[in-house]
Amino acid sequence: MKKNIFKEEFNWLSRHLPEALIQTPGQGNYENVIQSIIQELQNNQEFANDLIEVNRLPIHVPEITRWESNEVSFESLFETLLEMYNSSEGSISMETLSALTEDLGREAFGMYLPMHYYFQSRKNPWGVYLFPEAIFQWAKNLYQVKGKSLGLSLRQVELAFTYAVFRHELFHHQVECFSTKQEVLNHKVNYNAYGDNVNGPCSKSEDWLEEALAEATVLNSKHVYHNTKIKAPIFRKLYEFDLKRMPAGYRDYHCRKFGGPEKAHKLFASQIAQCKINPIPAPATKMCTVSANEFSNSWKKVPIYMVNFKKPKSIKSPREIFNYN
Repeated sequence: MKKNIFKEEFNWLSRHLPEALIQTPGQGNYENVIQSIIQELQNNQEFANDLIEVNRLPIHVPEITRWESNEVSFESLFETLLEMYNSSEGSISMETLSALTEDLGREAFGMYLPMHYYFQSRKNPWGVYLFPEAIFQWAKNLYQVKGKSLGLSLRQVELAFTYAVFRHELFHHQVECFSTKQEVLNHKVNYNAYGDNVNGPCSKSEDWLEEALAEATVLNSKHVYHNTKIKAPIFRKLYEFDLKRMPAGYRDYHCRKFGGPEKAHKLFASQIAQCKINPIPAPATKMCTVSANEFSNSWKKVPIYMVNFKKPKSIKSPREIFNYN
């Protein structure tokens, strides 16, 4: 797996547009998501069986492992995630997962850390992060409430949902690639401006096109059907059922307000390029959209990390808690 993707772009931005990069990220997307998950786990007392030693404080530190494999295929990634899930301590309850999805949407199962913020971070490197405990626990429920009635096996649903989460996060990578091209071509900060002026203000609403189109891309991606071996109509019924359980933005994958996904993709491309919610005019062809990158950018070049939340550690003093954070 290549480790130098974005290296050329990062070096160019460092020399010509350093304000586009955040060298020391603060309380950003990654920290908020991780803390939300840990807080929800603690609120539901899902660490009740942890060993608490005398004069020590329990703290729950996510274990992050980079996926490395001689066979770089989604099937290999899936098996590794399943193995991590089967070896984890306990499981996350559906009550907790429902609360997390209500707050975080699909990011309760994985997330993408952008190069612009995390390229030089050793603690939290850029790339796709997947949460196997949440993924497989949710997939089990999805199998019971919908997959079984569609004639699918539990493994088929697990495979389909895992790939859907993975493909969703890859769309965020494609958004950053598209934005980075704007920066290199126009010599102007784009990714941060798009986040501040478009993605942030539109979050948790039907106007949140980055999340809506990420889900629309999952539903329409040929990669999904190729990797899950499930017929397109069956996969669509399964995933659309699940999307109804997601918050605003995610569940608005149909993009009806914008005339459907194809028109929404064109509008979204202009939103990124112009860093405006209401850009004029929109691109005229699909070649000018984020989704056009699906086959030109291989997922095999994107670093993938697996996060295990069920790894409690005993800390000797409050100072060590600060060091871990």
